[in-house]
Amino acid sequence: MPRLGLGLGLGRRRAGASVFDATAYGTVKQWTDLSDDAYVTKVSSAFSAAVCKAGTGRDWVQGTVADRPTVSTIGTRQACLGDGVNHWLASTGWTTIASGTQTIMMVIDPQVSSGTLDYLLHTNSPAFVLAMNTDTDGKVGFYDGAWSSIADGATGAQVLTFHAPNTSGGNATMYRNLTSLGADAYTHGASGTTIAILSNTVGDPTRCCNTKFGEMVWWADALTDQARIDATTALMTKWGIS
Repeated sequence: MPRLGLGLGLGRRRAGASVFDATAYGTVKQWTDLSDDAYVTKVSSAFSAAVCKAGTGRDWVQGTVADRPTVSTIGTRQACLGDGVNHWLASTGWTTIASGTQTIMMVIDPQVSSGTLDYLLHTNSPAFVLAMNTDTDGKVGFYDGAWSSIADGATGAQVLTFHAPNTSGGNATMYRNLTSLGADAYTHGASGTTIAILSNTVGDPTRCCNTKFGEMVWWADALTDQARIDATTALMTKWGIS
């Protein structure tokens, strides 16, 4: 068990369009885009803050200089590199974001494909985690009170999706780009007030994630299959993922 602590008015774009507007696909709870300098703060080639592009106030910050993810790239776009040692970002002031249906997409480029990748996204009390570590048998999976191991990890740029469409629980499916990795039972629960990416919510060095990270969208509702496909395709095009 993990430690306590996972609109521009452009309208719907055709799949594959170069402009990605997360608000066109559903209600956005959090949208991070590290490639957009208008929404990030960098100090000495590292990210100290990132503002939600949807204006929800759920922003990321890292005040400790040594813990700031460094500037990197995914394809030709600006991203950050989590070193798997101490880099992570945190956000506070969240409430009940993990309850009900939801879809989460993350643009990542894992630097390892084994169980050492660790926490991609972590909420505190009760915990929700997207991870690839020993708890998930070295596979990509999630935690909702119990660990679910879904599929083998993979290096290289990708859109990793967690999709939970059922209001009363049921199965949650994970996707890599447009391919389903598998599903497992998922129990909905309200998140705590702190969320972290690239580690857990206390920045435990044993949970830091060795991956590049470029963009994340957390929708408050589960996208329809077509909206999920369209959003994934648009993100893949934006980040040069084939």
